[in-house]
Amino acid sequence: MLKSKAEFAKLLAILFIGTPLFIGCNDEPATIGLEILPSDDLFEANMQIESPIVMNVWTDGIQSDGPTENAYGILGYFNDPRFGITKADFVTEFSLVTPREAFKENNNFGVDSVVLSLSYFPVTFTSTINRTPVFSWYGDSTAIHHVKIYELNERLTPTGKYYSNTPMEGRYFPEVIGEKIWKTNDNKKDSIWNVNNYVNTVKIHLSEAFGNKLLNLSSKDLAHRDSLKDAINGLYITLDDPANPQLFNSLLRLNLLATTSNLTLYYHEKIYDAVTNEYYGKESFSYTFPINRESRMFNRFTHDHSNKIEFESPSTPFLHIQNMSGSYVKVDFSDKILAWKETLEKMEQSGHDQYGISSVELVFEADTFTKEHAALYAPKLTELLIYQKDESGKLIIPRYKDSYNNTVSAFARTSATYNSLTNQFVFKMRPDYFVKVAKGEIQAAPFYLRGSSPEFRVNRIVLINTAFPEQKPKLHIKYVKYK
Repeated sequence: MLKSKAEFAKLLAILFIGTPLFIGCNDEPATIGLEILPSDDLFEANMQIESPIVMNVWTDGIQSDGPTENAYGILGYFNDPRFGITKADFVTEFSLVTPREAFKENNNFGVDSVVLSLSYFPVTFTSTINRTPVFSWYGDSTAIHHVKIYELNERLTPTGKYYSNTPMEGRYFPEVIGEKIWKTNDNKKDSIWNVNNYVNTVKIHLSEAFGNKLLNLSSKDLAHRDSLKDAINGLYITLDDPANPQLFNSLLRLNLLATTSNLTLYYHEKIYDAVTNEYYGKESFSYTFPINRESRMFNRFTHDHSNKIEFESPSTPFLHIQNMSGSYVKVDFSDKILAWKETLEKMEQSGHDQYGISSVELVFEADTFTKEHAALYAPKLTELLIYQKDESGKLIIPRYKDSYNNTVSAFARTSATYNSLTNQFVFKMRPDYFVKVAKGEIQAAPFYLRGSSPEFRVNRIVLINTAFPEQKPKLHIKYVKYK
């Protein structure tokens, strides 16, 4: 009877350790099935709670170029009460859809205007509870920006990589070709911004000299998008520091791939009688250069955390995760995994208790205790991704070879979504990965938390560390023990 009970316990443990169902289940895997065992059974389920080493870390820059499905240009200056100052500007090209002949056929052609159009709009999420618009700005919607446009003096290489700390010195002509005093909400009423599918487009008039450069493009220049970009390299869109840098100010997220984001040349031809040379008037034309997926771009970010964030310290009160190449979080629990090495290796020896890892969870709580300024529009990050670093220091999704020799993620999901009921982000590691690391089959290494698409998004979040010890990050190791 004792042997059969032990065999049954062993079989049950193997079943729920090896079944993928338990990885994503909301129940407690370390307790499922216990009710079917006799009370004097030799099977135990336990949970070990550990505190990983966590700290804020910093990087000089991230790759921040496009085109991509999420190509947003970020522009602004934001004095964040929790993160300090961030300034953002960007570089972009415009493109050509189809070849065309030169605009100017003779000296009777002239420029009327050149207009750069940039669009931004709220995105409305529909739920069974409400419809909440997510706006394109971050911070104070009434903040004013002095935007300036410069022409690049060198082309963005088609296959080159551009980073958020790419210097702009010497990359553009010194003359300002366009500028605009621009309020983030564009002086529109709140009711307008809440209209479904509303698109706000700001138009910036560029200089006559730049317009003449466009008008004088040859048919060869206009034969292909690459020849156009050789002739007109692109634009650097930046802004002055605000009149009062101590105010909150704001960041603006511009949808460069919107059809309403483009560059338009307005021009005319003067009409004269071929015999008498009498002037009849003029015929007007326009041509729109799109900013599309053939247009390279990249965002630039500079930060001044003003002693608001404590870096490289496990005792920091809070953990700060900011997109835009800002602060992110390092998590290391290698020692907690390796501590299982001897225990798991004894499973292969007779006469020892047997153990199985049923679930491994990494839990973080968001800071809702520290209140931020009520006047700010600053929605928090609601999705975090977990990474490791490769040999070059690049952040990559942690993967490994499973027992079927398939390459899979080390975690059941590579991201964790904010749970508003528990106020938590939870990452679930695959038990098989935990065991392989513990046994030395995979090298133990730290993990890193960051937001998704940090090159094109502005959100951030503060997580609790030592400020509230009961809510600090935890590692839950759930396991079974049997004879």
